[in-house]
Amino acid sequence: MSQNVSQEIIDLLSKSGIIFTLTVPIPYGTTQINLDKNLVSEYVLDKYLALAKYYGVSKSEYVLWLQQNMSVICCGTTKQGKRCKKTVKDGNHVDIQQWIKMQGLVCELHESELK
Repeated sequence: MSQNVSQEIIDLLSKSGIIFTLTVPIPYGTTQINLDKNLVSEYVLDKYLALAKYYGVSKSEYVLWLQQNMSVICCGTTKQGKRCKKTVKDGNHVDIQQWIKMQGLVCELHESELK
């Protein structure tokens, strides 16, 4: 498949009533979204960038959200000086907007150490 998808062809397909529907991961499963015709060509070239734009986040945020299994990881450090790998309270399998809001939080163990 050619990496260069003509926006003219995409516009023609869209005007004909074709909807560009994708199945994408969400917490606890998948959902279908309708991708705007202006993102279709970009999706073919870089699906992570196109989906990040769809959600209104950066590509690095979108990729990290997926890598962290859509869960918010504690920003505290262990006694060995490594980043804690625990999930923060209520941070397991959250949507990307909530995941972004919860960045910088610590797990219950590190929270008790802060008190």
